[in-house]
Amino acid sequence: RYAVYFPATSDSYVEVGNVPMDRFTIIAVVAKPDRNRGAGREFLWRGVHAGGNFHIYATLNHDDSTSLCIVDSGNALRCVHAQNAFSDSFNVATYVVDGGRLEIYVNGRLAASGSFSRRVDQYVLRFGERDTGIAYPFYVHAAYVYNRPLSFDEIASFRPESPPRQGLIAWYVAEPQFFASGRWFDASGNGRHATVADSVRLVQVAW
Repeated sequence: RYAVYFPATSDSYVEVGNVPMDRFTIIAVVAKPDRNRGAGREFLWRGVHAGGNFHIYATLNHDDSTSLCIVDSGNALRCVHAQNAFSDSFNVATYVVDGGRLEIYVNGRLAASGSFSRRVDQYVLRFGERDTGIAYPFYVHAAYVYNRPLSFDEIASFRPESPPRQGLIAWYVAEPQFFASGRWFDASGNGRHATVADSVRLVQVAW
């Protein structure tokens, strides 16, 4: 089995490009084997507005939790947190923004939710990149980007090998045919090929 290895340095990211993020779903099949290594967190993914101050992001945290946050000029407007979300095997993490609604699902089950009042726009989307504290690596087997909020039933029955196709605007699979020459190629057929930083690489994993 293959996975994309993010070593959690400042340049460990994959950049997708501009993605509409007012109503969307991002799903990642992710493992974080180096657990509980002191305070810190890494960006699983982050959307950055062209102005640079307004962000929406999901983090993998040192205590195996995950967070989904809306931030303006360094001030968190809203965060929701899901505890005990990750282990040293792969988990399916789903993040949904539906207008003013934030939701996190772990392995098909709702783990956290909340609301916010500010409209989210279009952003440059990155997977990976170090955030704060002690760095630790993580692995992504596959990632999916939808331009709509998936329904509860779609999330509960999600299968990585056969994702719902409606609204799927990007699909990244950790397989050699999709990962080469500094690119992670979009398997959805929509041509949203991602640019890969030098420190990110495709590896074989035993679990």
